[in-house]
Amino acid sequence: MLRRIYDSMNSMVVIPLCGVLYGLVRAAGAYTDSVEAGAAMTAPQILGYTLGAVFVWGLAGLTVAWLLERLERRGARKQQKTAEPRQQG
Repeated sequence: MLRRIYDSMNSMVVIPLCGVLYGLVRAAGAYTDSVEAGAAMTAPQILGYTLGAVFVWGLAGLTVAWLLERLERRGARKQQKTAEPRQQG
């Protein structure tokens, strides 16, 4: 069942979106930590931290998605190469 779900989604879209969402959660956590510490972040600080976190985690998600796609293609090529000699001989 999980394989069908994985096959139906586009990992180059879903994984970076998850990274962006995680970056937003990190930014919200940083803001709440600053409020609890008694020195709330200003609007430019919040914006800068949020943009940085979203960019970094989105880029990390895109990198992971790209690597997973490369590994999947490599596995498919290896399976195809091992299947060719059996078909010929």
